[in-house]
Amino acid sequence: MKLITRNFVPNNYYMPSLFDSFFKDDLFKQVKRSACNADTSFNKVPAANIKNEEDKYIVELAVPGYDKSDFSVVLDKGLLTISAKKVNENDASDDSYSFRQFSAAEFKRSFRLPENKVDAEAVSAEYEAGVLKLNVPKKEIEDTKLKIEVL
Repeated sequence: MKLITRNFVPNNYYMPSLFDSFFKDDLFKQVKRSACNADTSFNKVPAANIKNEEDKYIVELAVPGYDKSDFSVVLDKGLLTISAKKVNENDASDDSYSFRQFSAAEFKRSFRLPENKVDAEAVSAEYEAGVLKLNVPKKEIEDTKLKIEVL
């Protein structure tokens, strides 16, 4: 009986070469279905920045391509929910694209804010250059600490 040794490389160490992917029949279909497709899950949630300043919170979302009327901002019991829905009439057929990285998409993003420390009546929003910016003022917290003398 002979022992045959092989150079076995596990699948997690295998890196396909450019030569391998170039001759595959479905190269462009893979690109369309992969990260370049606007319907993948990571494209549905916009990037956000939250600044905690002394007198307010500033929430910024990177949402280019929307109109001001597409947004809905709701603050309910400390939960700030920002959503948008845009319908693009020109996207009748998705099959005509050979490469697509963006499209009109619907999203919904929520943030938990301190419930008793936010002035819900004074929240303001502005949309400029593809960035939705919300100013969420903090409430003035009254000092409720009392010193009681013992008699």
